[in-house]
Amino acid sequence: MWKLPGLKPSEDYPKTKIAEIDKLFAENAKLKAREDQYNKMIADGDKLFGEKSYEGAKGLFTQASQLKTEEKYPKIRSLRLIRSLLILPVRKALDDKYKGIIANADKLLVAKTLRSGPDRVFQCRCQSNRQEQYPQRQDRRDR
Repeated sequence: MWKLPGLKPSEDYPKTKIAEIDKLFAENAKLKAREDQYNKMIADGDKLFGEKSYEGAKGLFTQASQLKTEEKYPKIRSLRLIRSLLILPVRKALDDKYKGIIANADKLLVAKTLRSGPDRVFQCRCQSNRQEQYPQRQDRRDR
């Protein structure tokens, strides 16, 4: 409790106000601790999301959302995370298909059996990776 010079021990009003102020300080400390915990969860969740550690990030965003239910950011990040988890197997399948096509085309190119017609394997540019430069370089090499 606070000690003030000239405080009249018989007066209840100052004691009541000091108790109210102490309570406000305690509440403020709790809110600050909650805010710090929320910010740490969000920062750690964003870091894990960037590292593609989706399960860990999902847990942190869920906890952050429960800690501050009014905040939209952890809910939005959770939805993006779920979308990423749903897209991941599809993207992996396309990448595997792409690698298979490239490996097959490389074998044909080395064996000199790759023809320069509409059936040319490298010409497909592997629809899943159109920006990939490797098929284009190999296509020019074959000509």
